[in-house]
Amino acid sequence: MIQDTTMTGGKMRRIIFYKLNGQMKAEEVLTKENLEHINGMMTRCTMSNGTEEIGFADSTGICNKKIYDGKINEHIYLWTWDNLDENTGKLKGNDDEKYNQIFKAVKIDDIEKIEAIIHSNPRWGGKLTNKFEFYNNDINEKELDIPSVLKKGNGDNSNENKEKAYYYLTVRYENYYSNKEYNYISDDTSIKAGDRVLVDMLGELVIADVLKTAFYNKFDAPFPVNKTKKIIQKVDENFDIADIECYYELDDEITNTIKMNVDDTYFEFGIFNYVHGQNNEDNWVGIKINVHNKNFNYFKKAELMTSAEVKYLLKRLEQLLDGKLKEEETIRFYEPDLEFTLYPKNDLCDTGKYAYIQEEYEQDIDMEFTINLTDREGTYIGQKYVIIFDRKEIEKIVEYMNKIMKL
Repeated sequence: MIQDTTMTGGKMRRIIFYKLNGQMKAEEVLTKENLEHINGMMTRCTMSNGTEEIGFADSTGICNKKIYDGKINEHIYLWTWDNLDENTGKLKGNDDEKYNQIFKAVKIDDIEKIEAIIHSNPRWGGKLTNKFEFYNNDINEKELDIPSVLKKGNGDNSNENKEKAYYYLTVRYENYYSNKEYNYISDDTSIKAGDRVLVDMLGELVIADVLKTAFYNKFDAPFPVNKTKKIIQKVDENFDIADIECYYELDDEITNTIKMNVDDTYFEFGIFNYVHGQNNEDNWVGIKINVHNKNFNYFKKAELMTSAEVKYLLKRLEQLLDGKLKEEETIRFYEPDLEFTLYPKNDLCDTGKYAYIQEEYEQDIDMEFTINLTDREGTYIGQKYVIIFDRKEIEKIVEYMNKIMKL
């Protein structure tokens, strides 16, 4: 007899989704397919023995590189911050340890019920916490006491910024299956309803039709200012997305980027708004990623790292080049879009199996750059794209990062 994994004790197992304020948003049957929908969310699993497991969900086990295959298998993983002070909402320790995470495997067959909070991940501005708790998302950030590391564009407390007007465009994507409307901010206030604009839709460049426009301040905006993307540019009626050969040609905001060809893949990496000093380590840093080849196109420009995370990444890359990194290490960030896995030089003579290795057969250092992909609604789907960099390519990235961080 085949066991129905959607049932326990004759009851249908469920996944319940809540808004940040605790209002129930949706409910689904607990299946492996639906478990993809909780990825990245603060999650509470009620187990069949009555206990609870709490943490941010990693549905496909991407944290476990040894067995990761992009699929949901027998377990999901819940991760929490290892060095979080819940009272202050800050991570403790030095750069080598403050970002440590604890991953716990939870057997799917032992789960009675799953509850998940939508937009609770720090990438959405959620609270830095290891607790499953709701809060009123209608009150302002100061009342929520959200740590500064989560306030993208922090330092935005001046009277000038509070009174600033933002030009919002309500748009609908062309050639898209949904009629849903989305909001973007434009610096070009001449754009009006009926115009066409080029926008970033979760890493993909698309054309959108402008339905309406309006000015808002940060308190009455239809979507939080610090989470609203800007349009890339206005386009005319004859513009076709297929005319774009390389996305970077449309981006004049960032001129200091590194561009390279990695095994016939165009790769562009940019850092902007990096702020020096220990007092500014919680500031968010803009990252631009542009990957383009005959099979894959990806573009993203967003605040994906803090100054401290950029600093730590550079430190580890330099240690990798200098031979000071002795073990494989995967570097993850608050925003889970990107990962860097560093592989130190492997001296096969140390294994005792070889007395001499010709230079061309030595296993030198390399690095896996991983893009964790999302669906069109921003939910991580367990799929990823990996680019492998050799020593010379890593040296170029380190040279670029040092240049940018000293400006």
